[in-house]
Amino acid sequence: MEYLVGISLALLFCAAAVGLGMDRERVFYPAVLIAVASYYLAFAAADGRSEVMLSEVAIAAVFVAGAVAGLKCNPWVAVVALAGHGVMDGF
Repeated sequence: MEYLVGISLALLFCAAAVGLGMDRERVFYPAVLIAVASYYLAFAAADGRSEVMLSEVAIAAVFVAGAVAGLKCNPWVAVVALAGHGVMDGF
């Protein structure tokens, strides 16, 4: 059920962004990716264990780096990183 909710929300979010024209700006998807990465840090802070925080900071850093590379180099990097976020959440 969780997968259905997550996939449905992702599709709804993307459809709304396209429908409203928000996705036309180059910065949109990298900004979304950074916002998504911040949730890893919030959940780790809620957990409170330092080893969890360290691993989540590392994961968030990878996604932030993907966002920056997507903005500065090739937008498809941000797309792949967003897909990677979905795969990671599946695990």
